[in-house]
Amino acid sequence: MCELSGGKMKRLEKFVKPGCEKGSRKRFSLLIVAWSLLLFLISNIELTLGNAEDHPARTPEKSRFVPGEILIKFKEDADIGAIAEELSRRKETFRTVTKTSTLDTLNDRFRVKKMERLIRSKEERNLKGLILNQETASEIRESAKKRFLKQVDSARQKFPMRSNRIPEGVEIPYLNHIYRVEFEEEVDVREASRAYAEDPDVEYAEPNYLAYMSYTPSDPLFLEQWAHQNTEAEPGWDIQRGSNGITIAVIDTGVAYDHEDLANNMLGDCSGGCPQGTGYDFVDIDTESYVNDGYELIPGEDYTDIDDDPSDYNGHGSHVAGIAAGAGDNGVGISGVCMDCRIMPLRVAFSILEDGEECGSSENDDIANALIYAADNGADVINMSYGGEKSRVESDAIDYAYSMGVVLVGAAGNENTDSLIDSYPAAYDHVIAVAATAGDDSKTFYSNYGDWVDVAAPGGDHSIDDTILSTVPLAGGIMAHPSGYRFLQGTSMATAYVAGLAGLVLSSDGGLSSEEVRDAIRAGVDPIHSTYSIGTGRVNNRKIMESFSITLSAPDNVTEGDGRLFGQGSVCLASAHVEDFDVSLTSSDPSEVTVPSIVTVAAGQTSSAFDLFVVDDNLVDGAQEVVILCSADGYRSAQALVLVNDNESTDFIVEIIGTAREGDGVLVNGGSVSIAGMFSSDIVVDLFSNDAKEVTVPLNITIPSGQTTVTFDMTVIDDSVIDGTKTVTISASAEGWTLGSDTITIQDNDSNSGGCFIEMLKNGK
Repeated sequence: MCELSGGKMKRLEKFVKPGCEKGSRKRFSLLIVAWSLLLFLISNIELTLGNAEDHPARTPEKSRFVPGEILIKFKEDADIGAIAEELSRRKETFRTVTKTSTLDTLNDRFRVKKMERLIRSKEERNLKGLILNQETASEIRESAKKRFLKQVDSARQKFPMRSNRIPEGVEIPYLNHIYRVEFEEEVDVREASRAYAEDPDVEYAEPNYLAYMSYTPSDPLFLEQWAHQNTEAEPGWDIQRGSNGITIAVIDTGVAYDHEDLANNMLGDCSGGCPQGTGYDFVDIDTESYVNDGYELIPGEDYTDIDDDPSDYNGHGSHVAGIAAGAGDNGVGISGVCMDCRIMPLRVAFSILEDGEECGSSENDDIANALIYAADNGADVINMSYGGEKSRVESDAIDYAYSMGVVLVGAAGNENTDSLIDSYPAAYDHVIAVAATAGDDSKTFYSNYGDWVDVAAPGGDHSIDDTILSTVPLAGGIMAHPSGYRFLQGTSMATAYVAGLAGLVLSSDGGLSSEEVRDAIRAGVDPIHSTYSIGTGRVNNRKIMESFSITLSAPDNVTEGDGRLFGQGSVCLASAHVEDFDVSLTSSDPSEVTVPSIVTVAAGQTSSAFDLFVVDDNLVDGAQEVVILCSADGYRSAQALVLVNDNESTDFIVEIIGTAREGDGVLVNGGSVSIAGMFSSDIVVDLFSNDAKEVTVPLNITIPSGQTTVTFDMTVIDDSVIDGTKTVTISASAEGWTLGSDTITIQDNDSNSGGCFIEMLKNGK
């Protein structure tokens, strides 16, 4: 059932429609474990895996939507929307009480069983006895709109940094009028959707789609993350490793939140349930309809009960989370791209058996709820490693997240085609579409392509490289492994890589808009070795991060007294901002050099000059090194070294009384030592007399900090020797200072009369 290569189990990755086949089911919205696809590919001899780009992977037709369900959005000004909302709150039957004949007719025709609002609330108000006439419906509609806008305002105020990057003038899609409709028996959901879409009160109606996604595990090999080498992740991490203030939401099969490489980066401690706003499980399916459709349930899998435990049974979500934001530098396992970012696990996918093979699927209404949850609870980036048909409901939810300032990243798909049929949500305008490259920077054999793709990232190709190593659960679904790590390949993995890069970009500059993040990622690339159109290139971590580095220049040599140096300093950015951008400056020693606290780089510009002021401090402190530091929120700081030369000399000035006579004794304040300016600390000065038989001085004196002169006493010796007039030199010295000296003339006080008689006596005469 598998191809063995170099001792590693290899399975082909497909993103859409890879295996579990049912003729009338909905779009599968997350991963698929496609053993049936593997068997199909292996059985076809003409498919040469080493040249797979010439042989697109083929899969059987897949089920597309949930049986017996559609999604409806009522027009914003339609009273029926308000009536439906109130009925949903009261948990009453939708059929036959809409008060509009056309909808009642449709509801009878298709035998509506249940209706519930898409945006699910834990606490629904129980309003009883309300008479739903036209007047009250209008009031309900207006009240509902106010509640929705209040919810939007609350979320925006709660996350001000993210709100600062909301595109100007962006429209907020109204989501309260989207409902999931269940029928009492299985119907042709496409026919039902078309019928409801024609009703004058309905904006659109569509099946509750499913989408597929798959992966290819191989044996785990520790530390074989070649993708980080290709993308120069290490020098990129020298600039930015991520901020724990940036959250990446992973909409997937859940996350193994207790994993050794994931636990410390979870937004909340999900053991026993994620705290409010930190993660959620949206899966709640009609298991009976799946069983009736030929699927088998997996013992231990969670199919019902929406709750706060987004555990990952399958493993795909954990693999994606590890690539995007696995903990780094923790001594275990792998390093995620944004190794210090937070992970918000949002479970929308579940595993199920079809003909004995494990499949992963997700219902479109659950995806929409997860997108809205992520936006309302502060996610900065949403990773969407899934794909399928175009959906108005999903598009509305994506537009809502975009209007809240969220960066959205989606997988281009694994069909090896430029068709958009199964390439949503990646192909939506507000989503960064990601293709996959192999270890040699070629397009992988499976990756979709086209001019709608934004960028490429490492996704792995088992015929060229070892695929992508990341985290998986230790036990559970088909992707689990007792080591906690596994190699997989696919645009799912490439998408997670770019989601991590988006987290790094926002960690560097949290004020960037979604489009500015997209532009930064599209610009920081290396060339692709492929003729296929898969974006601007393969992402390069270092290049992207360097675009958020600041360059600082300043004079390297100045002298006290230079005063203001106009425009001789400058800060430079790698790319211009759409608004004025402030850079903070500090001087390590403002007593030597001062700089402005803020330098503003004007909108559209990449540099700005600033003045430095060299202080004349009247201190004798020699040459001083001053560090000028510039920084901006999230950016790597830069510095410049300025050498400030002193304009005060380091000479000692010694002044001594000019003359003295032997016998004068102590000459109080007879000498002084001065310096050209003050010194920042006490100076111990050594004194020396070159003729201590004539004049003595203290061994040392101290010039106190802040003073420039100190006096000292000298003692003139009376030696009783007739030696005439002497000149004595007094010197002052200290380490690092120039020797200073002065002289004093000492007159002898001994007479030379009678000298001859004295000499005769000495000679015995």
